[in-house]
Amino acid sequence: MESPSVAKPAEVNRGNLMAGLITDSDAESDANLEKRQATAFQPVRDQQHEIIYNKYLPYSDKLEAEAALWLEDIKLNLSKCVLAGDYRPGVFFWTTRLDSYISLYGRQFSKEDHTNFIKLYFELMLHPGMDPSLIQRWCRMINTLMRKLELIAPDSLSVEWKPIFKLYELIEMSKDQFHGVLYWPDKMEEDMRELIGYCRYYFPLSATQEMLDEFRPMFCPFDDSMARAMGYLAMFLPTMLKPTEAEHGYKLWLDEFLRLWLGFHGVPSWEAPMLQLFSRVAAENIGYIPWDNYVSSIFTKFLRTLELPVGKKQLQLVYSNESFDDSSAVLWPVAMMHSEACMVALERVFKSVESYFHPSNYGNWTDKLSSTLMFIPSGLVARLQLERFRPRDWMPDIPAEACLTDAQIRRFVRAFKPLAFLNLFSRAAADEAVEAIKNMALMAPDEIFPDLLEKFYASVETLTEPLRFQAIVSALSASLPYLFSYKEGKKNVVPLMLAMLPGIDSNDSRKTMAALGFFSTISVMVPLRPCFNVGEDLSEADQEICGTSAEFEDILVQLLDRCLSIIDTFTVDSGARTHETKQTGTDMSLEEKMIKIRMDLLWITVFTQTDDKTAEILLEKLYKTASTNIYPVQQVGSIATSSMCVLATRVRPDLAKPLLFHRLLKLLELSLDERPGIIEMSNADDEFLWRLKIVGDVAAVTGRHILEFIPRLKSVLTRTLLMQCPVGHRLAAVLSRSIITTLLRTYPINYYDPQFYVLPTGASPLEQWGKLVYPADVKVEWHVPDDEIISLCSAFFEEFIADPLEALDQYAKGTLAIDDKKVQKHLHIIEALFTAISSHCGFDFEEAIPLEGADFAYPKADLPIIAREQREILLQGQPVRTVLAELLHRVADRIVNGLQDETKSLKSVLVVYKAVAMLRGPSAEDVVGHAQALSLVKKELDNRLGPKKHRFRLLFIEKARLQHEVRTVFQKASRVTKNRLNILRYVVRLAVSRYKEVRSVAQTCFSSIVAMLQLSYRYILDDILAYLAASKDKPDSDNDAQLKGCLFLLLGGKNLAYLLKHDWDTLRKVFPAVVRAQHSDNPTVSHVFDALSDTIETKFVTTGLTATSSVPANKVAGAILGTMDLELEVIFEHALTFGMKKMEERNARNRALYVDMVNELVTLLSTPQIRLKNFVIGHVFLSYFSKFQTDRQACRQTCR
Repeated sequence: MESPSVAKPAEVNRGNLMAGLITDSDAESDANLEKRQATAFQPVRDQQHEIIYNKYLPYSDKLEAEAALWLEDIKLNLSKCVLAGDYRPGVFFWTTRLDSYISLYGRQFSKEDHTNFIKLYFELMLHPGMDPSLIQRWCRMINTLMRKLELIAPDSLSVEWKPIFKLYELIEMSKDQFHGVLYWPDKMEEDMRELIGYCRYYFPLSATQEMLDEFRPMFCPFDDSMARAMGYLAMFLPTMLKPTEAEHGYKLWLDEFLRLWLGFHGVPSWEAPMLQLFSRVAAENIGYIPWDNYVSSIFTKFLRTLELPVGKKQLQLVYSNESFDDSSAVLWPVAMMHSEACMVALERVFKSVESYFHPSNYGNWTDKLSSTLMFIPSGLVARLQLERFRPRDWMPDIPAEACLTDAQIRRFVRAFKPLAFLNLFSRAAADEAVEAIKNMALMAPDEIFPDLLEKFYASVETLTEPLRFQAIVSALSASLPYLFSYKEGKKNVVPLMLAMLPGIDSNDSRKTMAALGFFSTISVMVPLRPCFNVGEDLSEADQEICGTSAEFEDILVQLLDRCLSIIDTFTVDSGARTHETKQTGTDMSLEEKMIKIRMDLLWITVFTQTDDKTAEILLEKLYKTASTNIYPVQQVGSIATSSMCVLATRVRPDLAKPLLFHRLLKLLELSLDERPGIIEMSNADDEFLWRLKIVGDVAAVTGRHILEFIPRLKSVLTRTLLMQCPVGHRLAAVLSRSIITTLLRTYPINYYDPQFYVLPTGASPLEQWGKLVYPADVKVEWHVPDDEIISLCSAFFEEFIADPLEALDQYAKGTLAIDDKKVQKHLHIIEALFTAISSHCGFDFEEAIPLEGADFAYPKADLPIIAREQREILLQGQPVRTVLAELLHRVADRIVNGLQDETKSLKSVLVVYKAVAMLRGPSAEDVVGHAQALSLVKKELDNRLGPKKHRFRLLFIEKARLQHEVRTVFQKASRVTKNRLNILRYVVRLAVSRYKEVRSVAQTCFSSIVAMLQLSYRYILDDILAYLAASKDKPDSDNDAQLKGCLFLLLGGKNLAYLLKHDWDTLRKVFPAVVRAQHSDNPTVSHVFDALSDTIETKFVTTGLTATSSVPANKVAGAILGTMDLELEVIFEHALTFGMKKMEERNARNRALYVDMVNELVTLLSTPQIRLKNFVIGHVFLSYFSKFQTDRQACRQTCR
């Protein structure tokens, strides 16, 4: 199924450097993009910015309506909650929903909606008395909305600076936290600084003069007050104004500040923020400020900050000189580089520090020198991108006379090149040098590649300097995407590949990773196929290059041989690398894992780029390896070899079906025939297990081609699913999951597209080398299950799940006695089969449970669309999740009530519980791993100097696949249903059981589910506290286990601790319950109490007692409602009147809950029988609840 076409960007013009460094790299890069997109897919609204990868999805025609439904829901309910004063959970919930909307659809709303959202959150953030945690949430939402500065011009939005400054000063300078009456969230200052960085572009013209009037009285160069004033000015002063408005901007202060800076010859504390201000104003006003008179002084002071030794003595400064931070050292010189004076000064600086970059000249200055200078090329690339390719927007353009010429760029590269190549071989800064060389190769390939290639070929011939070879290969691999911009780049492709083959060395893992990185990059760039039938009009040099392409086949065969030899030599001694395998979470060491990632990227690109003949040869060799080698299935060799077969099948399923899958399946069937009693064997041999594993792995990506093998696969499963061998049984369960997964999931199927390599008439095949494409040039075809496939999978599911369900049903009833191992096997089968069909199993949202005290409405659409027509698979005519959950409840009851020693079965029950509660396709862990790997590849291959979204075709396909996967795993702030609540209760029950392993798994499962369900912690709190209170009546061992289980649940995972909830109903119950808990002499119980105390001391944030309505926010909420076709006055008045009444009730209730909690804590601490540990933690709790807004009289009565 093909996706709709996507609009292609055209040429774009210059923009502004600082804005480019702030805005997202995926920002739209074409001045006419919206106009071009209007013909490709007509939007309903005047959209600000959309995620273009949504247009590739097979259900893209439904996303416009879905986005409109989500946006209408958000606008209506967000406004209602604001009017009602329901900031938590109401506004908080719909803010999370808006954040999710932006993640899934982009800023797909009108400019009016965009500005209204920003204004609303500003009013909420600046409202007096707002909770600190809510202030941070509103602040982060504003940052998300303002991140793409080009979307909103200053004439559409105006922000007053004074309220923001007062809030920042309150956070930074307030002593309330020191005195214990107000605690701000972690990273609050960082979030505020980011917000100020966005807001200063929208301050009014009078803001500059107002700031100067505010802070000039603090200007005393010899007092610390000036450092504080200059820090505020560096953050707040607006520096990007129209040239005609400069009189109201930097011209009011620039000359004065420069005189002050140059007239002070010490190293004052206020110099660093002043230099940050200078560098920012230079970067945002390129070509408008004459810096020539200051260049000498600037670079003189810059050199002093490096603190370089001269001769045998080093100049000692009064203060540690950190005036020029990395940002200032890059932005300011780059912004002045169009000036001849600046260029001359830079050349002198580079020449003067060149000797300090020599690898043998190492000292304290090395790191600062490298980190300061090596990022100048990166800043220069950013400036060139903005000068030459930025779309026209509200930001001022760089004057034509200030734009850098190619001659100036080459001059800079020639001056800087010696430093980068020397630094490449340093001890600690090689990565920074690689990045610098990459950026210079992008700007001036003819200046970099001759030297780089010469050094590479020389290092290949020298076997005694492996570190030098690794450094050069790293630089060459990073620069490869720009190789074809060099006139002789294509000529070097085959020689480079031949020279690099020996780099894949089993004795040197670092060299191997560098070589694999080289091959993976070159295989993305070059169609690995012979260039035959070339026209006579090609030049002699091009004909010679086409002739060398015939060697690709031999190179790839050798490359595969070397990769397989690396796999064979992977270490299998797991005991010798226990620490490393714990770090990676697999049976691979860290180095092996990195090599496998590089190999995966290499072979998916090779099979995408090569022709059928070569692909068949490679597949034949893979089959030979898989059929003749026997790898232990839990070790690295099997994982890596199987992964290569999987990637080959995913990209070329037509070829892999007969050459790989059919033959591997035949070998598996032969192995089964040779072992008629395999089902009774407790330990199957490695040969059989390896064949079962590789068939299961390859089956997961075979797609529709697997249909003809279904009868044979069913026969295999019938003989293997209930094997006595635990490893064999798990592999058979994986095979059953793979069969359904490959048919039911939606995924791209045209990684290899023959039409992409068809040349226009008269075109040279070399034009395909290094070819970048626009979004419009890419069509993504998808595997989409039809009704026939869904019916087949449903029948397959019912056929193989029937026996496990029947057995577990009888086991739960007590009519069938089966051992722990068999229970585990049945649960494994159920988990594997359900995981495969989970994308077609709905949730019981119609049975959502209302929560007392939460008056906001749930969304009309809980989950995003993941299919054009979503057909649900049923089990026995009922929803699958409900049937499985009820069965699991009964099985858990049977084990807990009578057979608690079956801990492994309980752990398997928890795995299925988590899947039934949350899973809807791939796991979130798999999607996160895919996103991280793709981010790494995108960083290496993306085009940083040219039109945005002008990339290699494979990146678009992978981004489209990731976009679909992100939609499938989306569960943020989902509602609590009857089925999910019952699952949570059973998980809590297992989380307080007597066995540590079961408790640990259950607590992890509990945290995962609670993190995704809106307010689910409140539904289950009473159950946890009941178990906590009942732990006193248990025997000693059971008491400790249940007590620890309850305390760990209350402790929670990251940001999930009940002690940190901003909900007085919860806090009122939890804090006294913890102090009241029966303490134990068990050391682990003491450790849990210590962890609770540490959590409150390090992460506690003040929760407000009362809330008040924000009149300005109400006005903005009314404006948002006014953009909708609603009876505005009726909704506005009803929400406001009803909300004010509810707010007063909440405030009174919060005060009462607070007073009751403090009174009970004081009473408990006054009890003579209280244990020391409980007394200490109670005092810690009580010390964090000193507030301004309290009924002190009521508290005082208890204290007496």
